Amino acid sequence: MRPKICLGSFLLLSIVLLLCVELVQGNTEKLMFSASWDDQVECINDRQDGHVLNPPYSTTQRVIIPHSPNTTITPSLSQHWYILDELRTDMNYELRISYPATSPTDFKLTLYQVCHKDNGNDNKNERRIVLVEADYAGVSNIPGMESAPVKYDIVLENLYLGFLFYQVYKIAAAVAVVLLLGQFIILPKVQRIITQASMDSKNNNDHLKHKEE
Repeated sequence: MRPKICLGSFLLLSIVLLLCVELVQGNTEKLMFSASWDDQVECINDRQDGHVLNPPYSTTQRVIIPHSPNTTITPSLSQHWYILDELRTDMNYELRISYPATSPTDFKLTLYQVCHKDNGNDNKNERRIVLVEADYAGVSNIPGMESAPVKYDIVLENLYLGFLFYQVYKIAAAVAVVLLLGQFIILPKVQRIITQASMDSKNNNDHLKHKEE
């Protein structure tokens, strides 16, 4: 039973570590949405000046300067527009931003639909526009700290069954590798060690019996 317990503990620890490595990326802001038309989402005119993100998985890294009441910043530096293109109306998506925990910044994600002049709001839309804004949320005596650039990663990916990410296959593949290692390498090695220890113990007992005789 001991080999199974050791192997089970090893696999559980490995899976937990893999999940931690995958999920812990500093602070994260998320926006989950569907590409079908939603009357509660504001529609705006189409834009062509934003960065384009396409499913099933798309990511980019940018730098933004947080807005602060004490500083005047050009809107283009504290606001970033993104075009989420080629969306399917029967699919759910997640848009998330990850940034260092050492940066005291509040990110705001605002989702917009593209207004259709011809068909109105009854037509299903396969494009969304997102406005990313950043506000300084810290307190510092260092001059200019409130306008220090903040680097962030933005990711768009498919969301299956409401919680499974498109990139989840990486975790599944890693878990499969761990299981294979445990089954064909670690478990046989542990069994050999236990078998050898059992044989050594038996030989020692036999040797002691011969001495007593």
